Amino acid sequence: MRAWVPGCSTGEEAYSLAIELKQAIAKTKAKEKVQIFATDLDLDAIKKARLGVFPGSISADVPKDFLKHYFTKDDRGYRVVKEIRDMVTFAPQNLIMDPPFTKLDILSCRNLLIYLTAEIQKKLIPLFHYSLNPGGLFFQGSAETVGGHGDLFRPVSAKARLFRRTESMLRLGQVDFPSSFCAHPIKDAIVYPALHPADSLQALADRLVLDNYSKPVVITNDKGDIFYVSGRTGKYLEPAAGKANWNLFAMARSGLRYALSHAFPAALRHKNRIAVPGIKIETDHGALCVDVTIQRLNEPGPLQGLVTIVFTDVAPPVGGLTGRSTRRPVHSIRIAQLERELLRFQGDSRAAEEEMQTSQEELRSTNEELQSTNEEM
Repeated sequence: MRAWVPGCSTGEEAYSLAIELKQAIAKTKAKEKVQIFATDLDLDAIKKARLGVFPGSISADVPKDFLKHYFTKDDRGYRVVKEIRDMVTFAPQNLIMDPPFTKLDILSCRNLLIYLTAEIQKKLIPLFHYSLNPGGLFFQGSAETVGGHGDLFRPVSAKARLFRRTESMLRLGQVDFPSSFCAHPIKDAIVYPALHPADSLQALADRLVLDNYSKPVVITNDKGDIFYVSGRTGKYLEPAAGKANWNLFAMARSGLRYALSHAFPAALRHKNRIAVPGIKIETDHGALCVDVTIQRLNEPGPLQGLVTIVFTDVAPPVGGLTGRSTRRPVHSIRIAQLERELLRFQGDSRAAEEEMQTSQEELRSTNEELQSTNEEM
């Protein structure tokens, strides 16, 4: 059983549909496998939906038996159980630009069409009809209608705004696909002005560093390829042997490479700075300790999407003196270091698992969109 929830926001509608289908399958003892595709244009909303965590205030609206069977309580609120979470694939999608999902049994598009122009609505209703299997269900919001397309859907429950796909004589040529929705440029599209000669990437990077940093800093693209260096970074980076390779991970010194390989992807996923304190680096002149801060540049402009890596030398951890001037045992210092590394490894493992799950979902979504594109062609 395949379902699609376009404009899913932070996932409430998609998870609700998954719970209802789960209950229906249990009641009828059916053996259908359920796959729900939930899409939205807002990447932040998709990220939040994938977590499946909702505030404790939902207990006022969600039935107690639902909370008991389909959620687990933790310090952040209520988390959707894995069984329900695995039924839903979240993916970013522009409904009026990207291919639709097809061969659907259920299409739940509630309270989305009211935000679109009448022209776009007229094009989407036939597209939804095309996307559904014969007899498929189409669910709308209370303030929405099928407009002048009453021949494409017949009401199952007019009050609930639930419709069933009819076997209309609609021809494929009558269906407008998203690629033809926008014949004219979108008025609100962001167009960046062309760079003046004085505003080269070099000049913009210089300005960024002068305005924000006074420490050694490296600016890279999202793959770690270095295009700007400020300050003395030789303590942290060194040219790799063989063919010249200006990549951050290839040039990072021993001890730093591992920390960067885990913190760098995290910085790409999140808008906030990622700080990695107390990294021990081995150099030709001995060991040193450095704090590293990684941040993706999200401000609109030519530098958007680039990543800054800032290095700050810090004093290495020492045992310190007690009131009786006895040094802290060396082994206790080592234990503290190992505990910090263990916590870091656990965090890296969780981040890697989340990243893998996200990649799998996006691959499944891309595969479905490619199938739809093939049908369109």
